[in-house]
Amino acid sequence: MEKKIQTEKGFCEIKIKGKLEPQWAEWFDLMNIRIESGTTIISGFVADQPALQGLMEKISMLGLTVVSIKFDSPQEKNYE
Repeated sequence: MEKKIQTEKGFCEIKIKGKLEPQWAEWFDLMNIRIESGTTIISGFVADQPALQGLMEKISMLGLTVVSIKFDSPQEKNYE
């Protein structure tokens, strides 16, 4: 069985329902926060999957609803 393991940071974009003020950026590891059509978009580079998981935990702690998550990894390596 072949597994893909992320070895480098990637760009993450998390869309959440409602408006989150830009001053929350520091709490979200200095990610970019912007509002588009009533949806908040938190975006920026994350070091790895555990860092992404940490962001998701923070979103959960605030009781926010995730609309979508996009994660683009610049490089993946295959391992058997």
